[in-house]
Amino acid sequence: MKRGAWLTVLLGLLAFCGLAQKVRVQYDRTADFSRYRTYAWSKPASEAPESPVIDNMQLFEQRLHAAVDAALQQKGWKRLEDESAADIALVYTVEVDLKNASQSADPGAVASAGTRFEPVWTISQLEGTLLLDMIDRQTGKQVWEGTVTAVTNLKK
Repeated sequence: MKRGAWLTVLLGLLAFCGLAQKVRVQYDRTADFSRYRTYAWSKPASEAPESPVIDNMQLFEQRLHAAVDAALQQKGWKRLEDESAADIALVYTVEVDLKNASQSADPGAVASAGTRFEPVWTISQLEGTLLLDMIDRQTGKQVWEGTVTAVTNLKK
């Protein structure tokens, strides 16, 4: 499978995740993607963290599987339930980090008494990252990785 086909998979992920700020794809240039025809979902690499963004992890997983399944099946791949019989194992990881950023309104603003002040406040943001790995079941080596990272402001 050519690089462009993998971009289709990534675009499926982007459609699933919404607008993303950071997207990264890496793949093993020596892997023969034309020999891969079947895949199976593996259990996530780790338990997903509790997140105010992902209220229902089961629903999230169903939507992720549907988006990736559609992209791969469009390329002629077949999903198998038996991971040991598949050419590729799909593994995903979700990471959610709370980030605090300081922001000021008007650096160097002058107060009425002539003193300088700079009002500063902190904005809390969640940064979520979805990693999707493709593992060659025959060799056990990772052959492809897609990463999507998005940031959202927390509203009180």
